[in-house]
Amino acid sequence: LYTESLAVINMKTVTEISKVDATDEKELEGAKLSLFDKEDNLIEEWESGIEPHIIRGLLIGMEYRLHENLAPL
Repeated sequence: LYTESLAVINMKTVTEISKVDATDEKELEGAKLSLFDKEDNLIEEWESGIEPHIIRGLLIGMEYRLHENLAPL
């Protein structure tokens, strides 16, 4: 019987999503956005603000779909 111990650190992924103006690339506030996995399960919903939205823990190599439910005024 052999036993081995490993020190493993699992770091969560950090994904930043921004809604920016095409002309000056400034953040656009007020867009309603949703993120879905490939089976169309809702992962998260939010409204864009002055900072990028951060989602932690998305799996590497998986497919996701970003949907804009409502464009900013």
